[in-house]
Amino acid sequence: MMGRPEDSEIEHRKALAIAQKLADENPSLSDYAYLLAQTHLALGRLLQLSDRPAEAEPEFRAAVAILRELNEEFPAATRHPNGLAIAYDALSDTMRRLGRFAEAKADCDRALEVLERSRKGTTRPANSRDHPGYTLRHRALALRDLGDLAAAVADARRALSLYEGGKPESATDWFEVACCHAVLADLAGRDGSGASAADAASEAAAAMALLKKAVEMGHRSAVAYRAESALELLRHRDEFRLLMMDLTMPVDPFAR
Repeated sequence: MMGRPEDSEIEHRKALAIAQKLADENPSLSDYAYLLAQTHLALGRLLQLSDRPAEAEPEFRAAVAILRELNEEFPAATRHPNGLAIAYDALSDTMRRLGRFAEAKADCDRALEVLERSRKGTTRPANSRDHPGYTLRHRALALRDLGDLAAAVADARRALSLYEGGKPESATDWFEVACCHAVLADLAGRDGSGASAADAASEAAAAMALLKKAVEMGHRSAVAYRAESALELLRHRDEFRLLMMDLTMPVDPFAR
């Protein structure tokens, strides 16, 4: 958050060594295995945000392997399928950045399957952590890159309806809704998408308005806005550049 990724990586790797030691010394305690998986995920995200997707891939694969085993061993624990779906989703984003679009889609499919299986037979309401909206909008980008534009639009619209149906409240929720609109703006008017070119401007405007709302509500990580694949179409806009300038400024420039 302070713009020091090199120092952050050092601390992540220290944490990973500790988590590995705890997991090795306590193989019967699933909490330590889960901690190890989450630490691999955290390091992978840092490497991804540092534009090092090839180095992020093995961290995400390590997390997937651990969480898949935990999910099979403790199927009733809700955090394990959620964690596994998040790991598959992170791996999918890395595959797309590496140009391996079919693998990206396959990992999204696996994430969606895990979420669907974990919710089968339950009556708990879905929330932004365990409904598939996040993965659907990522799969939309993979489908776009594979040339299946109609399916990409369908995924983006379904993701948007899930977020809006869940009544987004947090800054992160509104950021996600903005990303859905941004994906639809990118797809609108493309041959085979089925989405009218006339929708592109309104979708982009909706995305920008909601990004500003997310910032006002406290979602101020400039790195997250800069790295988010869904926002590619908006980066050339003056208002997006102004938003990024705002994010690089302290909330109170006169604070000591």
